[in-house]
Amino acid sequence: MDTYSLAQRLRMARAYRGWSQTELSKRSGVHNMQISKLERGITREASSSTLRALCQALGVSPSYILGLTEDMGVSAVDDEPALEELSHV
Repeated sequence: MDTYSLAQRLRMARAYRGWSQTELSKRSGVHNMQISKLERGITREASSSTLRALCQALGVSPSYILGLTEDMGVSAVDDEPALEELSHV
């Protein structure tokens, strides 16, 4: 099994959706600077609530993001960000 870092897995999941970091930020409620730092490996750890929000927005399994499986566990995602997420952008 290839071992990719959290940064690589997050970037691959976002690329799978074809989203920018800004789009992921809108959909997850996670600040785009935090997403950028996670994807560049500057921040190597994230809170469980941040990881949950990112996985939920991307429609991928937390096990994939954490490197426990190679299966993204892809599920459907909403076409539009939730209204409460847009209110603080």
